[in-house]
Amino acid sequence: MAGMEPTKRAAIVVIDDDKDHLAYLAALLYRAGYDAKPFASAAAALGSSAIATAHLVITDMVMPDTDGFEVLKAVAMTRESPPVFAISGASAVRDQMLRCIEEMGARMVFTKPINAETLLAAVARVIAATKSRGPAHSSEAVSAARIDGSFDLFCKTDC
Repeated sequence: MAGMEPTKRAAIVVIDDDKDHLAYLAALLYRAGYDAKPFASAAAALGSSAIATAHLVITDMVMPDTDGFEVLKAVAMTRESPPVFAISGASAVRDQMLRCIEEMGARMVFTKPINAETLLAAVARVIAATKSRGPAHSSEAVSAARIDGSFDLFCKTDC
């Protein structure tokens, strides 16, 4: 991934109630040079100061108790909200849910299983854009693309 290496250990909050998937994502991001901050629940992440200092938040959407929608709402209300990647493994309502998630402000939406190389490339692009624009993030026009048939990726322009 030439030209996409992370710089200065950007902080990425990762939220997933599936402990195996959480460990996988955190390890993947750590090996790629990021400071992954894993949380096994949205409530734990929202109760910490990690989101306020994060460069990116990656959250599962379907979780017991507090879910990814609450994360999106909370991040949108922060002074300098970091971009959010939403993850969903729910297939029954996937298309409707993905549109709703994107409308709520998720920068990108992935469905499981997640392609590691594509995720890391997206993370690198968003981190680079975040650092070049400063901490505040504007909402941009949305485009959609189908990536290699294994998941849908919705990406706001400039990511």
